[in-house]
Amino acid sequence: MFVYSTIHTLCVILFSNLFPMKRISLILALLLTLFSCDRTKRKDDKAIDKGTMTVAERQMWGDNDLGDNFSLLEGDRIEDRIIVYCSGRSAGACYTGTAIVPVYKRHMDSNGNYAEYVETANADDKFIVAQTLQVKDKLKNYWIISKGFKIENCDKINCDSVIQSNVLGPLDQNDFQKKAAELKINLKFDKN
Repeated sequence: MFVYSTIHTLCVILFSNLFPMKRISLILALLLTLFSCDRTKRKDDKAIDKGTMTVAERQMWGDNDLGDNFSLLEGDRIEDRIIVYCSGRSAGACYTGTAIVPVYKRHMDSNGNYAEYVETANADDKFIVAQTLQVKDKLKNYWIISKGFKIENCDKINCDSVIQSNVLGPLDQNDFQKKAAELKINLKFDKN
């Protein structure tokens, strides 16, 4: 369609009653526009085509893989940070999913403002630990997500209740430390 409209425009310019100099200028401008678009495939296009982005490339797109289909998704603002059970991937990067920590009603308040977000998270083969921050009160909450379950087809059915049954929290720091010790979780949070 683009090529047809370009050819049509060239023909109109060539066979119209425009002055020759004006006609040449318009043709040059049109040709420059047509050929200025970079249509060559780049090295990273191959990775996107195959769905094989590197960890750094996925992180660049806001996907921080926590294992077992969980991701810490980031947006343009720090308050966008949430842990999701991934249900949508593009080129290997998670871009959408079921909100796990914080769930939507905790992430956004009734006015549509940010209420709570993931400040930091860490994961191993069995667990994810997360620290969230409540925006208004600056209160920190702690969460433990057990990865000891397998579910499929969450992109087609609602798996939220199954996943949430494996989430402990919100916990204060003391309760979190007790529960982590009881479950023998040795994960630490990065210092912000």
